[in-house]
Amino acid sequence: KSVLGAQIAVAWALGRDHPDVKRWAHLNAWPHLDRIPAAGGRVCCTSLTSNESMRVQRPLVEAYLPPGLARWRNRYGAGEAHADLKGAGLLLFKTADQGARAFQADSWDFFWGDEEMPEPVWNEAMMRLVDRRGHGLKTMTPLRGKTWVYDRFFDDKEEGSATSAIWGEHNPHIPADALAAQLRTYGQHERAARARGEFTSLEGRVYE
Repeated sequence: KSVLGAQIAVAWALGRDHPDVKRWAHLNAWPHLDRIPAAGGRVCCTSLTSNESMRVQRPLVEAYLPPGLARWRNRYGAGEAHADLKGAGLLLFKTADQGARAFQADSWDFFWGDEEMPEPVWNEAMMRLVDRRGHGLKTMTPLRGKTWVYDRFFDDKEEGSATSAIWGEHNPHIPADALAAQLRTYGQHERAARARGEFTSLEGRVYE
């Protein structure tokens, strides 16, 4: 899921006219190429903490950028970072633990939030998309149960939203036997969340 988020974030930053984005869209039968700005856009990538941004989100994004294109600021440091794509787009890296106020007074074409962030942070991030008619993406494993994400995007689906579940067993890069063995160590509810992205009530996972 995070690899997918990184690919889409990079595509939005490079723009639909970039040859790498055209090829990526063709190879993956991506149906929304027309939503991506032609010449590249402002993209905000958000992790829960600086450690996750440095360890997961920034390296994933960097892996899909054309070599030598990005001019990084604070690539390996805690706090905010950004990658300027030399006349194309911009990738800004923030964290949910900064709080919602840290997301004010900016505007983006695309927002990618990796893992489940507090609802006020998501709400503020969505406001940053309005003036550019931007789009938001959340990639997450629902390990907290039926939270605000379930209420807004599954139980009473928010207008204009869409959801998709990716199953671990569909990932060809993970050994199926090792995955199955690990999943058997979890209780029923946590196994459903980790294996199939299901929203379940997790209150009983200690005393089933």
